[in-house]
Amino acid sequence: MRYAIASDGTQVAAHFGRCAQYKLVDIEDGAVARTETMLDPGHAPGLLPRLLAGRIEDDEAVIEVHELKGRNSGPYRFIEAHVVLDVHDLEQAHQVSYRLENAVREIAANIDSVLIHFEPRHRETYTYAAPLHDHEHIADHFGEARRFALVTVGSEEREIRDTRYLDNPRRDEDSGKGIRIAQTLIEALAGQEVRLEVSADGARDTA
Repeated sequence: MRYAIASDGTQVAAHFGRCAQYKLVDIEDGAVARTETMLDPGHAPGLLPRLLAGRIEDDEAVIEVHELKGRNSGPYRFIEAHVVLDVHDLEQAHQVSYRLENAVREIAANIDSVLIHFEPRHRETYTYAAPLHDHEHIADHFGEARRFALVTVGSEEREIRDTRYLDNPRRDEDSGKGIRIAQTLIEALAGQEVRLEVSADGARDTA
């Protein structure tokens, strides 16, 4: 955990947003691990944006900070950031957004609001997993397919780049085979965007 202590020389400052410098103190396992002195960002042109961008990029889910904007209204600051995230669903993206907002508020004083715009990482390809009854026909039931056609398609030109096949190892199980084979496919294609084509009259899911 990092703490920012407003100071004037060796004394704690009376006003957090009007101090000459900050003492940044990192606490690990209940003890002081390291300290750092930072001039008040309000008095160092360009420092605050660099600090904010650096703190946002420190988050493991952030791939890139596209844009960072801020404005002052009296003593208050308003921050807006546009970031690219490596997330798989909207709920995860919202959790990262809340985390980034808290991180930004730790950096600077008198922040009135933080607005995080996020977008998913651009993917060059998607892989579709289609359940097959035989070499050519779609299976009626996802979990009972004999095998799956794994078709990789370019996200821009929508052309097929690769096709391979995977036998269904869950086909003879008594129950829950659909969920289990879906998980098997996702694990087999780890790191790729996978779209599971369930059936002609079933649902379509994206993992």
